[in-house]
Amino acid sequence: MTVLKKICILGGGTSGFATAAILSKYKEFAKHSFDITVIHNEKIGSIGGESTQVNINQLFAFLDVKDKEWMPKCNATYKIGTRFQDWDLGKYFFNTFGSLEPDPRVWFVAKDRYDLPVEKAAYYFLPSTVQGFTNKLIDEDKETFNQNTAYHFDSNLLGKYLKEYSEQRGVQCINAEVTNVLKDNGYIRSLVYGEQTIEADLFVDCSGFNSLLINSFLPYEDWISYDSLLNNKVHRATIPYKDKEEITNYTNGVALKNGWCWDIPLWDQRSVGYVHTNKFATQEEIVDEFFNHVGYVDYETIEFKSGRFNRGWINNVVSVGLSYGFIEPLEATGIASTLINAFALLECISRRDGFIAQIDRDLFNQKVGETLDLHRDFVELHYFLSSRSDSEYWRHITNSVTYNSKKFLRQILDDRNFSTDITEVPSSLLICAGMNYSPLSKDVILHPDSGITIDFDPDKFNKYIEDLENNAKDFPSSYKYLLDNVYS
Repeated sequence: MTVLKKICILGGGTSGFATAAILSKYKEFAKHSFDITVIHNEKIGSIGGESTQVNINQLFAFLDVKDKEWMPKCNATYKIGTRFQDWDLGKYFFNTFGSLEPDPRVWFVAKDRYDLPVEKAAYYFLPSTVQGFTNKLIDEDKETFNQNTAYHFDSNLLGKYLKEYSEQRGVQCINAEVTNVLKDNGYIRSLVYGEQTIEADLFVDCSGFNSLLINSFLPYEDWISYDSLLNNKVHRATIPYKDKEEITNYTNGVALKNGWCWDIPLWDQRSVGYVHTNKFATQEEIVDEFFNHVGYVDYETIEFKSGRFNRGWINNVVSVGLSYGFIEPLEATGIASTLINAFALLECISRRDGFIAQIDRDLFNQKVGETLDLHRDFVELHYFLSSRSDSEYWRHITNSVTYNSKKFLRQILDDRNFSTDITEVPSSLLICAGMNYSPLSKDVILHPDSGITIDFDPDKFNKYIEDLENNAKDFPSSYKYLLDNVYS
């Protein structure tokens, strides 16, 4: 392959315009130059309110965009993590962002030895969890705040913002529908739209679930289905605020009888969605359950499938975002995976000044495949650790599904010593703690001859939590912080 001179991105939305923005920013300091064109259909919208992981900070840092510049244009709010409710009936816990420093073994022993409520686990691992419990935003350390905070936003508005950002840096955006793909000897040579064609050296498939480009190369058997994740539909809606003090600094994920419901606080409204499968209940039962949870709403239904292609890059076609693969929305891995793909593409382009060989494609495929598989394993964790059995859905999930136990999952389930390798996915520890799961049985922990010793004083721990919460009273609510620092 010769050095890249033209790149064509098919599809807009968050994935297409984020990729365009990243590449256009790179051009400002790159040693070689190339043209970027995005062909998108404005009639195709995205899912609306979205929740993210902390790697989205990599995007805004790379683009050199500050919160106050983009957040007001996207109805964005801050996210410190996710609150999970009723994944074990009647209980809740937080999974918040940050680095886990204490020895995890201590909590799992202390929890049973001193009969500690599971929701307190996050306090032990991450003191910043106090922000979730009190719905306050604390930025005493700006650097830490930015590192350990993600966002909620309207993905349609973010796509528009990134489109404008890209156009300002020379990206050509064409609003059109591609009607044909012209190939030659295993390579795409041009895309046809209307009476025109566009040629490129590299085509980036950001066409969403349709996978219009990458799917034209791959047979059906090249699709790897994540069959362990049963959910395949979402009913989504928006709900206006009665009072903006309702704005939380976390995504709420509430387990219901046939799936779970997200509640994402945007600046102007709440985005809610019921992620489910109809396999164990009728459509009417699903809708009734949704309405019972959020009230009557006008909703739209989106179908999806969890899985990925075996290869995301073939010849001169590379897929980014939903066109490559998708995992149900739990833990907001969608945009996280999209950005991993986009920056992996950038690495390949920049590694040798636009010259891309087969080894670059192979390494890209390996990286993005392993990443999405790891995300799948992490999402699975929420389901198979649940002790719910109050519906056919949950009985099937906890008893009849074969899960893909990667390294960190095996360690959670089998390694009594919790070796340090488990921190490959540190949030997994918070999920285990919140689900009241321990590597040792409670009887072993409580046995006087167990030989298990830990340095943990429950009275000091409770006083520590009390001090954190008292200190948090002096800080602004999520709404007040946003009003003063972003929307002023």
